[in-house]
Amino acid sequence: MIQKSKSKNSQRLVLLALANSADINGCGDWPDSEFLKKWANCSKIVLENSIEQLVSSGELSLITKDNNPSKFKINIERENLRKKTTRPSNVSIEKSTTRPRNVIWDAVLAACGVNPMKLNSHEKARYGKVVKMLNENGATVQQIFERAKIFKIKFSYMQISPMLLVSRWSELDPESNSNLVSGDSVPKSWDVIRQAMEEQDSTNQEPKQIG
Repeated sequence: MIQKSKSKNSQRLVLLALANSADINGCGDWPDSEFLKKWANCSKIVLENSIEQLVSSGELSLITKDNNPSKFKINIERENLRKKTTRPSNVSIEKSTTRPRNVIWDAVLAACGVNPMKLNSHEKARYGKVVKMLNENGATVQQIFERAKIFKIKFSYMQISPMLLVSRWSELDPESNSNLVSGDSVPKSWDVIRQAMEEQDSTNQEPKQIG
């Protein structure tokens, strides 16, 4: 979905942040501006300009209430993955050496509200150790989102992070905190988030010109 967007830079990051809050159809309630600024790593002015440009381009629609956004819709159709594509004869596509995305990595970052596109090498190394521990313990996407949800309620005075989540993993057992868990903890937009991350990976692989 996001790969087909013509947006760039901050606009692209804002669109990805909205996808993180959207359902499978690209719709959702308007998220908190602090969440958007943190995800896109931008100022309030840049955020407002990016939203205005996305609306002007037609890629984003807003429903307002009292002059403030209340709901949104991302107007980018899903690409038909079965559609056969052709490329000019002078363009060669190198075989991708990119490993498949780790679903546990994606789930941990999404559950903790971490923007994977803004991580430095030190953060990647630290979060990688967290993911390794979770993989070794057989953690699932459902368990990660369940425990993150419990953490946010039980320790509302603390900012959740992948390290804090795994350090209190046993304390966050849903069976011991059944009063804090109800319904499916995995966000409805999970498939959209995963697709956006995969599409972001593919945009980083540029075709090589021959001649």
